[in-house]
Amino acid sequence: MRAPLPDPFSPVMGGDEETRASADYFFDNRSRGAADDVVIQQTLAGAGFLEDSTGRRLVPIGHAMLFTHHEPSAYGYPAEANTPYRLRYVAFRLAGLRAWFDRIRAEFGAVVRMPVDGAAAGLMSEALRRFRARDFRDRIQETELMHQLLATLYREQVAATQTHDPIEYGRHYLRDNFRSPLNLKELAARCGVSREHFIRRFGQRYGEP
Repeated sequence: MRAPLPDPFSPVMGGDEETRASADYFFDNRSRGAADDVVIQQTLAGAGFLEDSTGRRLVPIGHAMLFTHHEPSAYGYPAEANTPYRLRYVAFRLAGLRAWFDRIRAEFGAVVRMPVDGAAAGLMSEALRRFRARDFRDRIQETELMHQLLATLYREQVAATQTHDPIEYGRHYLRDNFRSPLNLKELAARCGVSREHFIRRFGQRYGEP
């Protein structure tokens, strides 16, 4: 008998907006659910924290934490905080979207930028609205929206590097726009640095462009 095919669908499993003001709000993901259950949790006010193998990091407003269940990570309300932590989250199955999720965390970490008025935040709002209203047509539509959310979140992280790390931005631009003809002078200008500076720093970090 042929083995069953892996399930490619990423249905939304839950989502809500909450306000927490006590260190009693704490979860250890090692004992929760399955590794294919993933959460994107955005900070709307105050800050939460995420702790994993790389250390403990605050997640301030305009950022989000990305984690799965059944992994060595924990999150919650910081003991040192003195203001409420307002958050919203969406939980869904990774299934066929694991490569996107893993790429975001590998390249940008488990705490990422997610401006409250950004495109990714807008898609998260749509996911929460549809989930609450039971307005998803089917699990294909759910998967489409979760795919778009992860792709947009990735795009926003790449765009942010243009300001704080133009050389990394150049690497992403070269990789993601390989069909667009662009010489080094034009690429360096897009990154906001000189051609000579870009070549030198890119070579030092990644090898010759």
